[in-house]
Amino acid sequence: MIAVSLGVADDIATRTGMPRAAITTIYNPALRAEIPELAGQPVDHPWLKPRGPPVVLGVGRLSAAKDFPTSIRALARLRARRPARLIILGKGKNPKKTAKRQRALFAQRQARFIRGTNIPTGSPGEGSIAH
Repeated sequence: MIAVSLGVADDIATRTGMPRAAITTIYNPALRAEIPELAGQPVDHPWLKPRGPPVVLGVGRLSAAKDFPTSIRALARLRARRPARLIILGKGKNPKKTAKRQRALFAQRQARFIRGTNIPTGSPGEGSIAH
């Protein structure tokens, strides 16, 4: 059985008696109608300027399910071989806890969280995005 959220999965298990372990959660993406228009706009961020080091971009809810700590550890490994930066766009219940765990990278100004409901959109233009 596949559910679109943990709450739906729990509800299915409760109502049907199906074992919770037999229900997989696959989240549906939430797309806003204005995304195509916003994607065409330039992003004004100093890290996305031409000739800067590559930027790894992570987008999503700041939660254990998104596992941004793995992205931050991967950035540290990448930086052992070449300059790079990480931007994480998102919001969550406890972004300070996530940032606190990665204090060393933030102190080096190699990773940034951009929090809030107004997540910047648009094209990075001439900036370098690592894929």
